[in-house]
Amino acid sequence: MAFPMRTFFLISLITFLTIATRVKCNFFVPAMFVFGDSLADVGNNNNLTVPIQDRSNHDSYGIDLPNGVSTGRFTNGLNAVDFAAKYLMIKNAPPAYLTVKDNVDQMLKGVNFASAGSGILDSTGPGTLSMAMQIKYFEKVVEALKKKMGEDKAKRLIRRSVFMIVMGSNDMFEYYYKTGAQDKNARNKFPGDLARMFIFRHIMALQKLGMKKVYITGLGPLGCVPFFRTKTKNGDCLEELNETAKQYNMVAKRTLVQTCLKMPGFVKYSFLDAYGIAKTMMKTPWLFGIHDIRDACCGGGKFYAEQGCNGNASICKDRSSYFFWDQFHPTETSAKIAARLGIFGAPIYSSPMNLLQLATGA
Repeated sequence: MAFPMRTFFLISLITFLTIATRVKCNFFVPAMFVFGDSLADVGNNNNLTVPIQDRSNHDSYGIDLPNGVSTGRFTNGLNAVDFAAKYLMIKNAPPAYLTVKDNVDQMLKGVNFASAGSGILDSTGPGTLSMAMQIKYFEKVVEALKKKMGEDKAKRLIRRSVFMIVMGSNDMFEYYYKTGAQDKNARNKFPGDLARMFIFRHIMALQKLGMKKVYITGLGPLGCVPFFRTKTKNGDCLEELNETAKQYNMVAKRTLVQTCLKMPGFVKYSFLDAYGIAKTMMKTPWLFGIHDIRDACCGGGKFYAEQGCNGNASICKDRSSYFFWDQFHPTETSAKIAARLGIFGAPIYSSPMNLLQLATGA
C-alpha cells in the first residue's frame, strides 16, 4: 500500500504547487510581520540577557546556512518563517526587530518580533519578549510608519500585509513542568483559557492596530519532541502533553470561528494544523524523505536529547533525513515541508484557507 499512497501524495502536492505557481505571480505582499517564540525567532534573543538555552547564536546552529553562521535561528538552516516569506515572493525574510528598530525603511517591508522562550502569558519566559511586549513594539512600528508615510498609506500597508504568529508552546511546557498535566479537568481548562486569552487579548489588540490578515500556527505534538521522549519508559511520546496541545488547538479554532460569526469585520485568518502535519510526517516519514522521527540530530545522551545542541554536541551526518534538529526544534527539512503544506495545502492542513489564499484575498 506504500507505493499508491506515495503516488497519491506526490500527485496532490504537485497539483497544489502548480496552482500556487500560477496564482502567486498575480499578487504582492507589501510586508510581513512575525510574532512568536523560538520556532520563529531569527535573532531577537541575541540582543537580550537570557539563558543560553534561549539563544542560538553559537556553534552548531545555522550549520547549513552560508558559511555556517549562527544567526539566532533554532535550527540547522532556515526556519518556517524564511520559507513562508520565500513562497510569498518576499525577497528577504523579515529581520529581527531589535536589530533594525531604528530603520524605518526596513519596517516598510516587515520585521520579526519573535523571541525564543516567550509565551502568550506575560509570566512565561522571564527576560524574553512576551506576546504583549511584541505587540507593544509593533505599536512603535505603526507610529513610525504613520510618521514616514502618512496615516492613510500606513493603514493601507498594514491592512494588506501578512501577519504570522507562532506562539503557545512555552506556555504549555511551563504548565507541564509545574503540574505534570495529570489532572484531566485542569489539563482541559488551562489550554482552553490560554487559547481564548490569545484571541481575545492578543489577536484583537493587533486587529485594533490595523491587522487584517493573520496566519496562525497551532501547537504541534509537543510530547513527541526528543526531550520529552527521554522522560517516557520506551521513548514514546508524552501523551499528557500532547493532549494539552490538542485541547488548545480545538478551542482556538472554535473560538476563531465563533468570533468571526459574531464580528463580521473580524480578521481574516488561516489556522495551520501543525499537530496534524507533524503526526502525518511521523506516521509516514518515508513520504517526505525523513528516516528518523525520534532522535535529535544535534545533542547528546539518550535520543541525543539529554544534552543541548552546543559546540560539544554530536551532529548527525544526514541532517535532511531527521525530523528534529535539537531537543525541541525541527530541522530545516521539516520546517520546509510544514511551510509548503500550510501555504499551498488543502483545508486539512490550513483552515478555512491556506496562506496563499489568505495573501491573495482582498
